Amino acid sequence: EQAIRDAFQGAGKAIVHTTVILVLGLGALSLSSLPPTTKFAYLTATTLTSALLADLFVLPACILIFKSKL
Repeated sequence: EQAIRDAFQGAGKAIVHTTVILVLGLGALSLSSLPPTTKFAYLTATTLTSALLADLFVLPACILIFKSKL
């Protein structure tokens, strides 16, 4: 559990900041008049946000649940 806290304090901030910057950058692409570019921006932003949520919530929960089985 302490290792998870340490990882959040170290790499967690960088992961969150990187995701926010990338999603905001893709926001500019979502204003494009080309439908494929707009769809790509939305799809990529959704994927990045989902990956962030999984990194922050699902992965630590799985580690705590399955740590005794490793």
